Amino acid sequence: MPDSNRAGSGVGFPETLWSVVSRAGHGSRRALETLADGYRAPVLKLVSWFLKARRFTSHDPEDVSQDFFIHLLTHRTAIFGRADRNRGRFRAWFRTCLSNWLRTWSDEVRAKKRGGGARVASLDDDEAKQWEPAAVEASVEREFDRQWAKHVLDEAFRKLKEDERTGALEPGDFEIFRAKHVEEAPSGKDVAVLLGKDLNAVVVSLRRTSRRLKEHLKAALVAGTATEEDLNREIKDLLAAMSP
Repeated sequence: MPDSNRAGSGVGFPETLWSVVSRAGHGSRRALETLADGYRAPVLKLVSWFLKARRFTSHDPEDVSQDFFIHLLTHRTAIFGRADRNRGRFRAWFRTCLSNWLRTWSDEVRAKKRGGGARVASLDDDEAKQWEPAAVEASVEREFDRQWAKHVLDEAFRKLKEDERTGALEPGDFEIFRAKHVEEAPSGKDVAVLLGKDLNAVVVSLRRTSRRLKEHLKAALVAGTATEEDLNREIKDLLAAMSP
């Protein structure tokens, strides 16, 4: 499938993230920097959560996040050279890379705390279970998905505000949308009452802004998928990650 146009998506891109990965796999430092720019914020938030949850309080999240990206840079040919876009969604692949690295990093830190082999008191059963590879991976992946979804939605909302300034949306559209979906007004009628606006105007505004939001979400997600099916799954995962 050509990278420049995804059939049915309504969004054209000069290249997908998998294309960037391919260039990184051939040693391109600039390609890796492109990936890092797009995922730096959710990685930092995930690492901050991980350090707090695992009680690595003496480690700075910025430093640990930077270590991860340095690891990708140092080993970019080996790491990205093995990546296969036919596996599907870039986010899932990247999430696995981060999860594996955090597990290795935490094992090394704990080994140093033991003095390179010195025995320490064993963990209790509950804490020990938290350190089992499967448990660490599952918790990291859930939190990464949550932080990734929040980052994507925050960026989409930022673009909605920009749409008002550029004329792609009408003045007041974002305020109406926020009242309905962020402040969770139960209905369009409630929004109209809350903001003192005409109900029909509110309904039309909500439709217009929702349509624009979907366009922004697709634009954010399409570059990290290989097929239309992957794109639809990515949208479903984003919504699921933000559910209580």
